[in-house]
Amino acid sequence: MEMVLSAAFGEVITRSINFFINKTSNLQVLDMENRLCRVLLRAQVIVDEAMGRYITNQAMLQQLNMLRDAIHRGCYTLDSFKYQSHDMFGRQMETEHVINFLLHAKPHCDKKLEVLPIVGLGRVGMSTLVAHVCNDERIRDHFSE
Repeated sequence: MEMVLSAAFGEVITRSINFFINKTSNLQVLDMENRLCRVLLRAQVIVDEAMGRYITNQAMLQQLNMLRDAIHRGCYTLDSFKYQSHDMFGRQMETEHVINFLLHAKPHCDKKLEVLPIVGLGRVGMSTLVAHVCNDERIRDHFSE
């Protein structure tokens, strides 16, 4: 009987752990950002309410200071989340090469068409490279004139 309970308990624990791992790994970045924002807002409300009261318990004051520091770290993390650069890793040289080609093209007075081939195997990031070049501020400014 004890062996059956132990096996059943082990199976329940394993399934619970797998469920929580799958649930947390499937969270999207925006979901995590929204959750962090809500948690920080709740914590700020708690700190504001506690600061409005007269608290003499030193342990409580120490916990409030720790919570306030955690709020500051969370706000910093949230800000760095929002303003994180969307650069591609390791493709800056190729991006600059394409941008320079587009910005410093010769005038088309000689009627020759210039082509910059972007080739590679499938799924290696050619479309992503072009998308990053098109979203570059210098390219948008140059071609919006």
